[in-house]
Amino acid sequence: MASSLVPFDTPESPIEIPRPFFEAAKASSIKADCLKAVIQYCIYHDEHPIPVDGERRLDDVIPWDEQFCIEHKALLGDLLVAAAHLDIESLRRLMRMVLGALLKNVSGADVKQACAAYSGYVYTE
Repeated sequence: MASSLVPFDTPESPIEIPRPFFEAAKASSIKADCLKAVIQYCIYHDEHPIPVDGERRLDDVIPWDEQFCIEHKALLGDLLVAAAHLDIESLRRLMRMVLGALLKNVSGADVKQACAAYSGYVYTE
């Protein structure tokens, strides 16, 4: 019988993660660096829960979350997808908020160009 926990090495120490979480990450093709960031986020917020009292605003972001977003800036889009696949609402909300702020003053054409560069998709009208 398979264990309910899966060993997973992080930069800080080896940990064990729940098998359903691991299987969901594997099934959705979440990259290892993204999964490590998700696990780091989850461990921190398990130990330091965010009080939920309505929708958070960008000026409500705690310093740890702000530093997390800066350190993982290249993964923001992947983190949003991973949060959706793994049903981590607090991370999904944070990523939507940060990506929304980054795209606030960007034209639609620039967004299409950036998405095409990221995915290799060529947009034609």
